[in-house]
Amino acid sequence: MRNILFIPIMACNLRCPVCHFTWNKDGSWDAYDHRGRWHDAMLDPTEWLAGLERFAPYHLELTGGEPSLYPGLAELLANLHEGCAWSITSNLLTEAALRLPLDRCASFTASWHGSPIADFLRRLEVITMGGRVPSVSVVARPGELHEVRRALRAFGPYYRVNVLRELNPGVDWSGKDAASWEQLEALAVDYGANLVTDDIPPSYQFSTHARCSAGSKDYFCAFPDGLVYRCYSDAFMRPDNVLGFIGSFDPLPRGYLCGLPCAGCAADHRAEKEEAA
Repeated sequence: MRNILFIPIMACNLRCPVCHFTWNKDGSWDAYDHRGRWHDAMLDPTEWLAGLERFAPYHLELTGGEPSLYPGLAELLANLHEGCAWSITSNLLTEAALRLPLDRCASFTASWHGSPIADFLRRLEVITMGGRVPSVSVVARPGELHEVRRALRAFGPYYRVNVLRELNPGVDWSGKDAASWEQLEALAVDYGANLVTDDIPPSYQFSTHARCSAGSKDYFCAFPDGLVYRCYSDAFMRPDNVLGFIGSFDPLPRGYLCGLPCAGCAADHRAEKEEAA
């Protein structure tokens, strides 16, 4: 099944300091990207379905922004083409996120950003009762590991928790935070949590010479205005490298060599090495 990284909207109802998107000082949302290249114009569900039809069956990986803020998301998901499925990463703080049709949902990741735990547990339970047991993702920041411990204790007994260590430029995990991270690793083991320590592309310089299927019929990234890029990294690091519009672009051949560091290619490379060993 083809995988499409699908970003239906860039707006978000949170202002997380780890996020690389921008907003105005008064709290309003800018035209949506940090380089001013893209605009928060959005295709409606009918336009998306028409553009996606030639790639069916496909798997939509929904992210954002906060994807549940996209008007008509429930309508879009309810009318996906035959044999298609979807996954989502959502902060779960909108009522719309709780009303999505889950019959073709392959996975539901709820990202926790410090909201009241009792309410977040209630929201997780709504998704669970709807037929999909969600996983929970938490971003660990230096000096704030107490929040991660709180999340593990609250969510760990009931849900799979993925802890992502922030590795944005300028973030330092040395000194006392290195020791705290070791303590957190022990706690994660107790709750069966997954600690992701190297999920940011700069950690993957060795993958810059990898060939992959990004940009082919099998995998590409679609933005709110219908523009298509090879992948998420390509869109942000080379915003002029647009492939075209969802309804008309020509996919690249498989095995294209792009030269960018890539978490996906690095994960594939690691899996190949482990399998060979």
